[in-house]
Amino acid sequence: MTLNPNVRPGAEYDLSLLFTRFNQETWNYEKDILDFYKINKKKKTVFFGTTVGAMEFLDERSPVRQEIINQLLALKKHYNIILRPHPLLGAETLAILRKNFILAPFSQYVSFVPFYSVSDIVVGSVGAALMSATSHPKLPIVLLRPTKTWDGSVELDKTAHVNEGLVLGHTTAVVQTEKNLNLKHAIETAFDHNDQKQEEARKKYFHYWFGCIDGYENYRIILRILDKNKIPISDLLSAYKKFPIFQEKPLCPDIWQ
Repeated sequence: MTLNPNVRPGAEYDLSLLFTRFNQETWNYEKDILDFYKINKKKKTVFFGTTVGAMEFLDERSPVRQEIINQLLALKKHYNIILRPHPLLGAETLAILRKNFILAPFSQYVSFVPFYSVSDIVVGSVGAALMSATSHPKLPIVLLRPTKTWDGSVELDKTAHVNEGLVLGHTTAVVQTEKNLNLKHAIETAFDHNDQKQEEARKKYFHYWFGCIDGYENYRIILRILDKNKIPISDLLSAYKKFPIFQEKPLCPDIWQ
């Protein structure tokens, strides 16, 4: 599949709304997370986020599942590990992780955002945790992406190559496949090479997939729906332009400015 760089996915209905609902409508519980995971302030903190399916390295079909677990265990000597398993991850894998790591139930910490605020780096497979991590573009990323899905249905290397810059990859992260798996080296490399170029690439990636995030996504999408249905919105648009964030710091130019 080849993406169109000039058309943001879901722009008609604004995918940023999904990001807002899932990640931004949250409370500040960074201190709770630090206490829950017994974070040692003398160490850097790795946030390891998982997904489910044929691209997840901890999936029970993954040929490197045990290797990932072994490397995570080794990382505990050097880093704090906040491991956020997907609630639908396989029961056997969850049991192994629960035995060796502190795991918070999904219902306890619904939003990813506070995890980014207390972490120094984000590691994980292609999924929501890493996609939304680009909302914090200064955070380095280690992307675990198999050369092809574990069921063999998608050649991920080829797909990533034709969509370079529009999907997570070498411009936004340090990429690890099942063929070169070394989490410790990848994390060190990500810290060493986390420069302004990668930060800008993550900003562009986030904007491409999610659009403008400034706290007024719900209002804007209502305006667009009304406008599309030819319902007068002049008074509502005037009200929008008086919002403090619009006056003080419009983060993303859009059709309502």
